[in-house]
Amino acid sequence: MRRWRIVYFDDNECQIDVLKDTLCDRFNLTGTSDISKYEELLEQNPDLILIDVHMPGIDGFELFELVKKSHHYNDCPIVFISGDISPENQLKSHKLGADDFLTRDLELSELSARLVNKIKLHRRSALKITIDNLSLDLEMFCVYVNEDTISLTLNELKVLGVILRKFPKVCNRATILNQVWGAGPVKPAIVNSHMSVLNSKLRDWTYELKFKKDQVFVVKKEL
Repeated sequence: MRRWRIVYFDDNECQIDVLKDTLCDRFNLTGTSDISKYEELLEQNPDLILIDVHMPGIDGFELFELVKKSHHYNDCPIVFISGDISPENQLKSHKLGADDFLTRDLELSELSARLVNKIKLHRRSALKITIDNLSLDLEMFCVYVNEDTISLTLNELKVLGVILRKFPKVCNRATILNQVWGAGPVKPAIVNSHMSVLNSKLRDWTYELKFKKDQVFVVKKEL
């Protein structure tokens, strides 16, 4: 059985240890009470991020916004967990765009099941993307334009996947470099060259990729 990767932020080390031990059959959980390490932990490419709401210095909602802005964030589900399930907290998490808000009173079996469900739902939705006349299937490593198969290299597929998963939001070059090539010695200009090739191969797509000040835009072509 696959063990999913979870990054867990909580100021209570005991809570981290409890979840690490009790969920170890389904999850490889890395937890920290040091919020300053969030960028470092995001580099682990987690399948889900779990955040405590009430923490000193910076609360879970503020951390959520930092995570979403990080170029290391891979668009995985983010779930809040708290003993304080007030309507105000639940409403705020919903407005921020969190994937769930869980109470600490949940039975561990239910907690595990709900986390697994969030991960699987996200993975299914992230593997297949359709934008107008283009369809991208990252599970089968295929891309179609007007139902015609377009031949792309693996890295071209990965670059396109990172960009389209962000759509309609803007994607930045650092995010692409991190999620496609990791921490390897790769020159940033490689993103530009891949985008140029993609625009050429996807010339019949009704959109195109544009680059400006380290940001990638998916733009509708003018008729």
